[in-house]
Amino acid sequence: MPAFAAIAVPRRHSMNILDAVSLLLAVGLFIYLLVALLRADRN
Repeated sequence: MPAFAAIAVPRRHSMNILDAVSLLLAVGLFIYLLVALLRADRN
């Protein structure tokens, strides 16, 4: 995942649990919205 790696590189040394959780939530929300849009396009 080069895109996520590029985002994480500048804060690699200061990455903590909160940063990881917020990143996972952002990615999960993005995927959820993407799937919802794809389902709406099909129907």
